[in-house]
Amino acid sequence: MSKPYLLAADTDIGLTKETNQDSLFMRHVCHRAVGDVVLAVICDGMGGLDRGEVASAQVVKAFDEWLSGINPVSLKEQADSRWVYDEFNHIIQKQNQIIREWGISRQIHLGTTVTALLFISNTYYLIHVGDSRVYELKHDLVQLTEDQTVVAKEQREGILSAAEARVDARRNVLLQCVGASERVVPQYKTGEILADAIYLLCTDGFRHELTGEEIFTNLNPSVLHDKAAAQSRLRGLIDLNKARAERDNITAAIIRT
Repeated sequence: MSKPYLLAADTDIGLTKETNQDSLFMRHVCHRAVGDVVLAVICDGMGGLDRGEVASAQVVKAFDEWLSGINPVSLKEQADSRWVYDEFNHIIQKQNQIIREWGISRQIHLGTTVTALLFISNTYYLIHVGDSRVYELKHDLVQLTEDQTVVAKEQREGILSAAEARVDARRNVLLQCVGASERVVPQYKTGEILADAIYLLCTDGFRHELTGEEIFTNLNPSVLHDKAAAQSRLRGLIDLNKARAERDNITAAIIRT
């Protein structure tokens, strides 16, 4: 059954960066053959590397071109877990090669995270590299992605506590990213799209200075009734991050079912 969706997004260069190295793509299309399709992609170019904005924009463009070029019949007839993974993994592996070779040819080092969320029918398909996040908000805040950082890995292994991980100086050190890693192994996940829920994609600059409770209070389904409310609350949280001296670029996008 076709589902209505509300989409909203915002981005900010932040307090200290000279460029916004985050890139974002969102599109909601309705095909007669397959119904509503939503694709959202968020990429965070590596601030410590050269030309992170080039890497993030390149990956976002690749997903945009994929959606623009895909045959709606393919979406209807082939869209299952394996097919979507193969399509998205191909995009990521190809972009990893293109960005690495581009950087080598210019003697620069660049890379980006990538987190892509596709809605088809009643199922979401998620592919992820890096430390941007996807949250599902309905009755509580649920993180769907797994942070691919040194600190998150040590926390999962029991080496660091959650409190230690939050203040560890290595919290932004990635285990892999597109364009700067010789080999990229994405996280892949599928699940049922919940009715009357919020799906939030955000770069790490959006969440470092916020608590999970603050995110849920401001972006849960009961308070996001229209796009104006969604845009206002996203901007309010971005401004709150800046008031708390977040130094990174800040980007977030929501899909409301």
